[in-house]
Amino acid sequence: MHEQECPWLKSQFAEDGTVTGKPCRDRKCCVWKDLKQWFGYKAPFLSRNAFEQTFRDVAHGGTGIYEKLSIEGGALLRKAAVENGPNDVDHTLFISGIARLIFTHAQRERGVHLLGNLYRNKEAGMINDHGNLYRFGRLYLSAAQTMTSPRAVANYVRVCTAFGLNALTGPHQHAQPTEWLPTLILHLGKFFENSDDSHRRLVWDLQVYMGYAHQTLLPRIRECFQDPSTTPAATETPGDTLLTTFSQEYFYKLYETNHGHAGELACEFARIETEKFTSSLALQVFACLYLRLHLIFINQPIDLCTWRSPEEAKAIFINLLGACWSISPKNKRCIWMANIFETLRQIQLSLALFKISQIQTQGSNRFALWEPNVPHKQMQQQQPAKSDTDGCSLSWLANAVKYVGNQCMGALDSNAQEEHAPPEIESSRGGRPEPITGCMMQQQRTNLQQPTGSLPVQVCVSRDKMAQTHANIKFPLDPLDHNRPLPHHAHVNTRKTRLRINIE
Repeated sequence: MHEQECPWLKSQFAEDGTVTGKPCRDRKCCVWKDLKQWFGYKAPFLSRNAFEQTFRDVAHGGTGIYEKLSIEGGALLRKAAVENGPNDVDHTLFISGIARLIFTHAQRERGVHLLGNLYRNKEAGMINDHGNLYRFGRLYLSAAQTMTSPRAVANYVRVCTAFGLNALTGPHQHAQPTEWLPTLILHLGKFFENSDDSHRRLVWDLQVYMGYAHQTLLPRIRECFQDPSTTPAATETPGDTLLTTFSQEYFYKLYETNHGHAGELACEFARIETEKFTSSLALQVFACLYLRLHLIFINQPIDLCTWRSPEEAKAIFINLLGACWSISPKNKRCIWMANIFETLRQIQLSLALFKISQIQTQGSNRFALWEPNVPHKQMQQQQPAKSDTDGCSLSWLANAVKYVGNQCMGALDSNAQEEHAPPEIESSRGGRPEPITGCMMQQQRTNLQQPTGSLPVQVCVSRDKMAQTHANIKFPLDPLDHNRPLPHHAHVNTRKTRLRINIE
C-alpha cells in the first residue's frame, strides 16, 4: 500500500511494468500507511507541510509539535483505555473473585465496582507503557521499523494517536474515533491479556512493575512462592523493610509540606500513618488485582477456580519486592519502587473513600445512628406515653417491642431444632394479629422473664404507617448450640404480617 505520487514507488517499476515486493523506503509514505490502517486517516496522501510540522522531532529540525503530541497522545490513550476497557466474562469473574476474597458480603457489590475501576486504570497504564507500545509498533507499523529505541517507537504510536483523535488535517479527512479506536485498544491489550501460562504472566508483570530484566524466572523468584511466610535467604533488603522505609519518608515529607516544620510530631505522624498503610487492604488488592498472585502457581496454568488466600498473596508480593530489589541496578530500583508505592497509596485512598461511601449509604451502628432517642434524629423522637387499663404508663413502642419479642421467643424455642428451613408461624385465627392493648400486655407480662439459656432478642419497630406489620428483630449467635446450624435469617409470617430476623 502506497500513497499517491509516492516517489519511491515510481522508481521500483520493473522493465515489464510490475512492482517489486520490497517495503517502501519513503518515510512520509510509511507514516501515511500507518495512519491509514490504524488511526482513521482517509485521505489518499499526506501533505508535505503536515508531515514536516507534525512528524519531525526537535532533534531533526522540528518545531516541538511532535513532542507535545507525544505527551497528549499518552493521556488520550489512557483515557480511551479506561472507556473501552474489557468487559468480557473472564474479567468479570476475575474481579468478582477478588471481591469475594477481600470484602465482606455487605461490601461485595460496591467492592466489585471499586475493583473494576482500579482494574481499568491499571490496564490503561499498561497500554500506555513503553514496552507495550514498542511491541505493537514493531509488529504492525511500517515507519517504526527504522527507529532505533523502544522509547522512540512508543512516542511515535502516541503521536499517531493524537494526530487521529485531534483530526489535525481536517474532520473530512479523518474517520470517527469510534470506527478505529476500539480496534486499536484491543490490539494494544493483546500483549498483556490473560495467559494460560502463569510463568509468562508473572514474568510480564515483574518486568512492568519491578524492573525485572530477565525472560525466565530466576531461582530466587521461585523461592518466593515456596514458603511465603519466610524471607528468601539471598534477599538483600526484605520487602517489608522497603515498604516501611518508603512510607515513613513519604509521610514525614507530607507532614513537613503541610505544616512547614518537622520534628517529633512529624516522626509520630509518619509512624502512625505507616502502620495504617502497611496494615491496610491496599497490599492485598495490589497483590491480587495487579499481579494476580492469588492465581499464579509455578509451572501450572491459571485457573480462576483455584486460588490462594489474600494474606498469602500479600506475603509473596513482599518477598518479590525484596528479591527484585536485590537484583535490580541501583539507578533503576528506586524508580520502580517509588512507582509501586504511589500506586499502593492511591489504592489505600480509594479504599478509604469506599468505606466513607459505605457509611453514607448504609449507615453504621458505631455512631448509634439507629437509636431512637439520639438528639440528631428528629424523626425518631418518642411519642407521648399513654396509660393502659392497669395504670401502667407504657408507650405504644414499648408495648409493641415486648409483645413482638415474646411472640418471637416462642417461635424460636419451638423451631430452633430445624436445621435448614426458616421457621414459618401462622396466626391461629388465620388473619391479622390482634391489636396490642394494655390487658394483653398485662397477660403477657408474666412471660417476659427470659428462661435460662434463652436468646436475648432485640426488636426495633419502624414508626410509620406500617408499624403494625414491620419489625426488625436481632439476636446474637453466641448462645446457640454451635453443633446445630441455624439459618442466617428467619421469617415469622401471618397472613398480612412478616417479621425478618437477622442473626448477628
